[in-house]
Amino acid sequence: MDALSNPTRLKVLCALASLGPSTKYRICRETGAAQRSVNQQLELLVGMGLVRKLKYEAVVLYELEENNPLAAELKPVLGWIWTRRSARL
Repeated sequence: MDALSNPTRLKVLCALASLGPSTKYRICRETGAAQRSVNQQLELLVGMGLVRKLKYEAVVLYELEENNPLAAELKPVLGWIWTRRSARL
């Protein structure tokens, strides 16, 4: 499962599963990852169809693509991992 193979990508997915629609800035702040890394991982996740980009005028939000069966199945697990992130993530 390539989607979970990168630690930053996993953090981004976990954050989105737990926090819901979020800006890049919020994802960076919540995960502690560098903006460049978050940008890169979001583009990959959008390309994989696991995350979708929502545009509202000047604001861009990212959220898990719930129409993707894999994303829908992973959401509870990713949320669970996020709640325990201080342990090892």
